[in-house]
Formats: sequence, structure tokens, C-alpha cells
Amino acid sequence: MTNDEARFLLHAYRPNGADSGDPALRDALEHAQRDPALRAWFEREQAYDRVVSDKLRTITPPPGLREAILAGARVSSARAWWRRPAWLAMAASVAILLVAAFAWSRRGPLVSLDEATHVAIRDMASEAMHGSHGLEYGALGVWLENPANRLAAGVPVDFSQLRAQRCRTLRLGGRELFEICFQRGASGEWYHVYLAPRRGFSVGPEEAEPVFRQQGNVATATWYDARHVYVLATRASLDALRGVL
Repeated sequence: MTNDEARFLLHAYRPNGADSGDPALRDALEHAQRDPALRAWFEREQAYDRVVSDKLRTITPPPGLREAILAGARVSSARAWWRRPAWLAMAASVAILLVAAFAWSRRGPLVSLDEATHVAIRDMASEAMHGSHGLEYGALGVWLENPANRLAAGVPVDFSQLRAQRCRTLRLGGRELFEICFQRGASGEWYHVYLAPRRGFSVGPEEAEPVFRQQGNVATATWYDARHVYVLATRASLDALRGVL
């Protein structure tokens, strides 16, 4: 079972646990427990479903709605049933929920820095396709190439400018990760920094400081500040990576 297949099935899992014994969902649940990124997505999905369920439970039918419906069925009325105040109030409540749900679906669920890290590591497999484009991005490229600057202190990024300059991007949960490659060090090691606005990302207080990982021959650091999230990846050593930060 792939992650996409598991996600498709788990979208139907009710947040009250009523489906825990459903054999059709058992494999998807077990798959989510084995995959950290999928498990994190499922937990966020369940949290969102609980919020929606709680909101739906707060909607109470207007007083006398049942009697009004029955009365309308028994006698004819010049006024259409759907124009009655009770039904209009109910329709307004449902409309508000539908608008909120649509806005959420357009925004998409929150994305974790772990998911962004996995995307960056997979992207490193096609490193030869990235090309040299550090200094091509004007002041930001010069800033990144300058060994005196430390990325963990914040990167002076302007996403609208990067978009106008056709900066390479990756898609993650409906969001854009902007990627810039630059060189540092005496031997000119290549580094790939992936940046995105912080909104739409799920981050913990422990991730405000760089979190370092080594997976195969790729070293990564992830962190965030008040406005942005960052993933820095390189085939250089972890010590070299720390030196850039």
C-alpha cells in the first residue's frame, strides 16, 4: 500500500474512533503507524475533523422547526417553505460552514517541517538538474554566497521577487518551496536552501532552533522564524552545514 492509497482510505476515518475495527481501514491505519510523515498527516487530519464535528454539534434547529415543517406539509401556503425564517436561519448556518470548509480545502492541511525535509532529501537526488543559480538572484544570491552571513539568523528573502525571477519551486501540500543553490567554503561545497512562508506549516517550539539530520549522504537542517520556514540541505558534512548556520 502506498501513502496516497492510505491517505485516500483514511480520509473516511471518523474522528470518534468508530472505525477502528473496520477491516477495510486496518491496513491503512497500520501503514500510517509505520510511516512518520503519514502518521503526522493523519493526526492533523483527525484534529481538523474533530473541530468540524464540534462546530456541527453547536448548530441547533430553530425552536418549532419540526412543527413548522409538519404544518407546511398539511396546509398549503402562499409563502414558499424555503423562505420561512426558520429555514433561512438554518441555511445561513450551513452556508457559513460550507464557506469555512471550502476555504480550508483551498488552503490545505498544515505541513510539517519533517515533510519539507523529506521533499528536500528526495529533491537532492536530482541535484545535477538544479544548476548554478545562487548569484543569479541578485542581492539574495550575493548574501547567500557571503561566508560572513549565517542563515540561522534569518534570510532576507522576498518571495514575490523570487517568483518574478522564476526561481525554481517545489510543491508540498499545495504550497510552494522556493529553492536556491549556493556555494560556500574553500572547496566550494554546494548547499540547497528551501524557503517558504511560515503560514501553512505546523512547527513546534523546539524547531525554532536548527534541527540537524543525516540521511545517507545528505545532511539537513530545519528551522523557522517569525515569517519563514527553512530547510538547508547539502552533501557536505554536518560540521560544514553547522558552519553555514
